[in-house]
Amino acid sequence: MFFYSHTFEPVPITLDHFFFKRGLGFALEADFKARCVWYYGRYSRGLMLRSFFHDGGLATCLIRIAEACRQARWTAWLAGVTLGLVRGLCHCRIGRGATFGPGLVLLHPFGVFIHTTVQAGANLILQNNITLGGEDDRGPRLGQNVFVGVGARVIGPLTLGDRCRVGANAVVMVSIKEDHVAAGNPARQIPHANGGGHGSV
Repeated sequence: MFFYSHTFEPVPITLDHFFFKRGLGFALEADFKARCVWYYGRYSRGLMLRSFFHDGGLATCLIRIAEACRQARWTAWLAGVTLGLVRGLCHCRIGRGATFGPGLVLLHPFGVFIHTTVQAGANLILQNNITLGGEDDRGPRLGQNVFVGVGARVIGPLTLGDRCRVGANAVVMVSIKEDHVAAGNPARQIPHANGGGHGSV
């Protein structure tokens, strides 16, 4: 697998470098490794701990705990409580049914709204004040290694392909092909030079 640095260079990390192999531990470890790579271009235990104190660290932990609670019948009610903490403490609203692959990076969670029907693949990077919204109670599906820039709006039952990048303040209401940038209002699709050739989780 690989994670993106802030220059969108892929940094490979093999599964042998993971302590946890599945479940909540794996999801959190992948998320904080991805955060380290984005911020520092590499990862270590010390950097993973430091990245917790950046914006989005607490929200990431709470979102993953909510996911784990939702999957167990006897703790499902705790998912709503935990996501309430995300809303109250981090000013970020996440629908209870939204799902995220490993490597979720919330750079700045303030003003983030994610509809309950959103399904996202691995290595999703989100900036602040973005909306992944539903239309007729159907939300977007995001592929792997997707970046959504500050102020972007992605609305409705559309698909963002693998390695898509949504530019700042873009308004996306149609599906975007893999290895494309979505920019403007309404967003137009532009192929990007770094697309293709990289593996995914």
